[in-house]
Amino acid sequence: MTERHLDQPVACEIEFAGCDGTRLAGTLTLPRGTGQFPVVVAVHAAGGGTRDAPLHRHLASFLPSLGVAALIYDRRGEGASDGRPGAPLTVLAGDVRAAVSVIALQPGVRATRVGLWGHSQGGWIAPMAAAGNDMVAFLIVVAGSGVTPHEQMIFATANLMREAGYRQEHVAQATHLRNRLRELRQDRGPLDRARLLLREATAQPWYGLTYLPDPGSASDDGALADEASFEWDLDISTTLSQLRIPVLLSYGETDRWVPIEPSIQAWRTALHRGHAPLTVSRLPGCGHFPTLATDPADRDEAGPISPAYEQLLASWLHTMALPR
Repeated sequence: MTERHLDQPVACEIEFAGCDGTRLAGTLTLPRGTGQFPVVVAVHAAGGGTRDAPLHRHLASFLPSLGVAALIYDRRGEGASDGRPGAPLTVLAGDVRAAVSVIALQPGVRATRVGLWGHSQGGWIAPMAAAGNDMVAFLIVVAGSGVTPHEQMIFATANLMREAGYRQEHVAQATHLRNRLRELRQDRGPLDRARLLLREATAQPWYGLTYLPDPGSASDDGALADEASFEWDLDISTTLSQLRIPVLLSYGETDRWVPIEPSIQAWRTALHRGHAPLTVSRLPGCGHFPTLATDPADRDEAGPISPAYEQLLASWLHTMALPR
């Protein structure tokens, strides 16, 4: 452990083995002072898989001011971590469980107060890592979907296309494409058929808004294989019903990527079965990210962190997660 001054946080480099032994690299930031501190492990969204992700950097700076440590790490295949990128969600959840096991043993960490924070895709991965895991004491999810990845991307694509000025007939075409690809996946259809569908669709000006792979790229086969193996029909409700820990669920009021009301209902129903305490919050002025975007058209929603989000984290952690 790095020598530290008692009046300032300290960042410690951590290396640990993922669920299959892959070497992963991260940073543990401890609050000022001495003793053992609660810790939050950050779980990645689909994009921004390194410690440089803005929301992860925010956790590393903000949480220690609350007396809470933060572990941020590079996802496998990104940053300083080994491995191949694009791992299934189940593997990424296994890496989170490995991070929890390792971080609970670090000096300065209170092993009984380890929590998870996940944004967007991390809202599927973090519950998967927490379910049935006695080492996880609380869960924070920002913009987490309660519907399947397939339903979520149909919702997101429709919003992106409408924002770009496309008509409903174009939205219907994009929706039909995703539904056909899903049918092929369910029927274990050949990649050649999926490749043909995608190549035909790339002629449409809206194709880039579907976030489907480029069938003409050099990594054609790999991208299509990854798309075919992705858990399009993942139903997170079974996992959520296994949780017995306090959960904070927050959404921006204008999320373009996640259907908020169906998601909240799915989380409420599943957590009620498991008797897990749930707090739901809406963040004014925010979209998919807990930021106040400088440009509303910016899909990354770059801008300052919402003060309401910081207040929410501080209040909820001190009332629901830390006193136990």
